[in-house]
Amino acid sequence: MIRHEENGQFVLIRQDDHAKLSGELAGYIGAAPFEALIDRSPEWGQRAINAIALHDAGWPMHDDAPTLNSRQVPRDVFESKHDMSMKLWSASADRAMAIDPYAGLLVSLHGLALSVFALSEVMHQFSRKNLAYTRERFELNRFQHNEVERQIALRASIGLRTDLPLHYGLTDLGSDPREDLLIHHFRTLQAMDRLSLALCCTRSPFDSIELAHHPGQALSRIRIKRTTPRLLVMDPWIFDEPTVTVQIPAHVLPVQTFVGEAAFQADYAFAPQITLEFTLEPGKP
Repeated sequence: MIRHEENGQFVLIRQDDHAKLSGELAGYIGAAPFEALIDRSPEWGQRAINAIALHDAGWPMHDDAPTLNSRQVPRDVFESKHDMSMKLWSASADRAMAIDPYAGLLVSLHGLALSVFALSEVMHQFSRKNLAYTRERFELNRFQHNEVERQIALRASIGLRTDLPLHYGLTDLGSDPREDLLIHHFRTLQAMDRLSLALCCTRSPFDSIELAHHPGQALSRIRIKRTTPRLLVMDPWIFDEPTVTVQIPAHVLPVQTFVGEAAFQADYAFAPQITLEFTLEPGKP
């Protein structure tokens, strides 16, 4: 769940809705020199767009009964504990692969990449003599091994190679055209994930995203900035429309501390729903 705060309200956005917004944004890519995902391969491009929309498909397991953080306010996604995150990353890949094995592969790669970042946090936060360090490192390593095994099986099921050296599930650029396409689709997932978060969070956590012009190319930096609460400017422009307007549902509650999760969940179940509208346009951040 994303906890967006404005005008004395918690604006609560479900992770699955944020992911669907990411997929919608991916479908707009296409301003030269950025190639639309469906241009290179309509079938695989559309499967990639679908995967991007599914990348948080497991998060309803949390967001149907959302939790509180230590301050007794709704827990934001960036405050998620690693044990909870791993369950949700795994569930997201489970649900995506049940729809399409290629989506399952891309979503598993996303979870694996997030786990690498989580492991780096553990390495910096805890002393190596700390029991929490040993436990969290073990659980994250086990998660990574499980996802690698999942990815090998999914690769075989869709005809991707399993005999090339991989670094966190991906080959080096130029190893194989199909691998270059997979890398491009995965990097697009990461870019649209960040772009959607830049819209949905109270303040954008990012000042740029990275996207290749087309498969096989290195990533280019795209600068982004929210100039108003509902407007984001981007340079260079990557979409095939002059401006893009998107919407996302959210629930609103007054900013407050809650006496417990049961009380919060009861209030959330009856919270009014609104629709947020955001506009993206070319501009100098």
